Amino acid sequence: MIRQQVTPRVKWGRLGCLVVGFIGVIAFLVFNEFIGNAGGDTIVDGMKCGAQMNGVHVHAHLTLFDRDHQLFLYAGIGRSQQGQCWYWVHTHDASGVIHIEGPDTSFKPTLGNFFDVWHQPLSRSQFLDYTLGPGQAMRVYVNQQPYSGNPRNIRLQKHETITIEIGPPFEAPRTYNFGTL
Repeated sequence: MIRQQVTPRVKWGRLGCLVVGFIGVIAFLVFNEFIGNAGGDTIVDGMKCGAQMNGVHVHAHLTLFDRDHQLFLYAGIGRSQQGQCWYWVHTHDASGVIHIEGPDTSFKPTLGNFFDVWHQPLSRSQFLDYTLGPGQAMRVYVNQQPYSGNPRNIRLQKHETITIEIGPPFEAPRTYNFGTL
């Protein structure tokens, strides 16, 4: 009986295909991260996912309260659905810091843009799933000062602190220490 040996060429052929496939996946991820919208992410309020995020980089802070109970933003708001790029307004952690990274100084995002990227409602009577009930009111503060307009129109600017709360009871708006941000 004659035994046939499997030559190393067959093993290297399979390994070569795996390496080429791996390089292709990495190239797609890099392209999508730096060029943006390559994975089919939707453009939200004119913001492309991942594209041209090197002109402006500032931070604002958002605090939300429902009847004296603080709600925390989560990490990854503004990360693409495929998880491969970031929109121009996004969060990296649950601190409430909103990162604003746009193409140039003409980019003037609002809190409404952030909620749109988040796919959450925001109005004078609702944020997220929290709505005004009987005897309740919404208070909005920008830099600890009362804001009476539509919260969607609040501009996200460098070191802006925004507090939105439904109550009573109500918390006094707080400052935020941006540290080196």
